[in-house]
Amino acid sequence: RDMDMPPSLFGFHPNVVSEANRLAANLLLSGLATLQQGDLYRNGHVDRPSFGQYYAEDSSNSKLGGSEIAERMGLVGEELSVDIAALQKLRSSTSTEFKSLDIVLFQEASHHSELIRRVLKSLTNLGCALRGESAMAPEMQQLALSIGAGAVPSLWEEQGIPATMPLLSWSRELAARARFWGSWANKGRPNSMWLTAFAFPRAFVVALCRRGAVRFKASIEDVSLEFEVLDSTSWSCEDQPKKPVEGCHVHGFFLEGCRWDSKNQSLAPLQSKELMNPLPLVWFRPVIAKQRDQNGQRAVYKVPTYRTAFKLAIPHRLRQNQCRRESGSVVDIELPSKTNPEVWALAGVTLLLSLG
Repeated sequence: RDMDMPPSLFGFHPNVVSEANRLAANLLLSGLATLQQGDLYRNGHVDRPSFGQYYAEDSSNSKLGGSEIAERMGLVGEELSVDIAALQKLRSSTSTEFKSLDIVLFQEASHHSELIRRVLKSLTNLGCALRGESAMAPEMQQLALSIGAGAVPSLWEEQGIPATMPLLSWSRELAARARFWGSWANKGRPNSMWLTAFAFPRAFVVALCRRGAVRFKASIEDVSLEFEVLDSTSWSCEDQPKKPVEGCHVHGFFLEGCRWDSKNQSLAPLQSKELMNPLPLVWFRPVIAKQRDQNGQRAVYKVPTYRTAFKLAIPHRLRQNQCRRESGSVVDIELPSKTNPEVWALAGVTLLLSLG
């Protein structure tokens, strides 16, 4: 009977029904996927023929290798390899303006290159174990069971990318991240930064403030960021505006709890059946904090930005090392609002970098 009551009676937006149905469907499907592990796990070990027939496109082929699994996950192709040598050459030939971000660039490129290498290596070892060429170690058994259930193996999750989505979606996002860094290495710095591709997005934000501090010859504590939402909604590097003289164009944001009204250039309430709304290109511009306070006369709402809907801002590996579960916003982006900002605070409006 409670489900027949309107959500507004409890102070919720009508779209909460759609979100509740989506979460219930995800819970049901994840439970069904877990039940399928019974066919893959017999007598305390992974049944090799069953796993091969389950995961191979050809059900008669039980000799499944790591390359076939990687291909089905979309983790194949030369564009997935990040050319570290090309990045070193790019660093030596670029201006001082770029070099203020080179530390973050090399950290991210090296991190994703190592993650891709470890994923492909573990899949190769799993293929050898499935073909009987090597022993099925407990680590490989857990890897096989996770893949069979469509879940991200803990062996990969520990490398720093949140595993809050199914395995296929996670692998596709990983491939897109690798292509982003590979394109940066081969074609130079893009016109806009895809913040989702960063394993450590806070480091990128700090690097922007540090570059502004060098430009203004001020302390980094005196520098903050101004944000301007541009009209462009295209995410392709060819169609995006040229790189700004100051700051950086950033994309990859999704609004949760409200939408962006391009006509009025402000936050607006959600429309019916809308859950997530992409935010257009955002211009991150370093400014002196005092000048920013003098110029900021418009009503704004500081929207916190999180990596996922679980509001976890730092990688799982770091949480393990620190022996505690931390959370926090990557960056608080001030967006114009013609509505009282308290309305968005009560609605729990946030920006997400990933929809997983």
